[in-house]
Amino acid sequence: MSYYRIHPTTITDFLLKVYKASLYSIVDCNTKYMDEYWELGFKERVLQSLQMTKDKKYQVKITEEKKFAEEMRESCKIVDAVMVRGLSIVRS
Repeated sequence: MSYYRIHPTTITDFLLKVYKASLYSIVDCNTKYMDEYWELGFKERVLQSLQMTKDKKYQVKITEEKKFAEEMRESCKIVDAVMVRGLSIVRS
């Protein structure tokens, strides 16, 4: 088993992209993205919530602050490693 070091900003940049893509998929109701990257239970709950907002005639929007990620870089440090646990392998 070989190990290699990944620069911390690479990981935080990637996670930020996944987070933003997930937010935009919620706004656009992009079920194709949800099927690919989300667990089924999470997707169903998000779609139920979106249906409730639609029934109440709410509108979901994203406002993005461009300088936020630049200002937060120093506080987003990963010391040793990242481990994501509890995610289901079954996507459908």
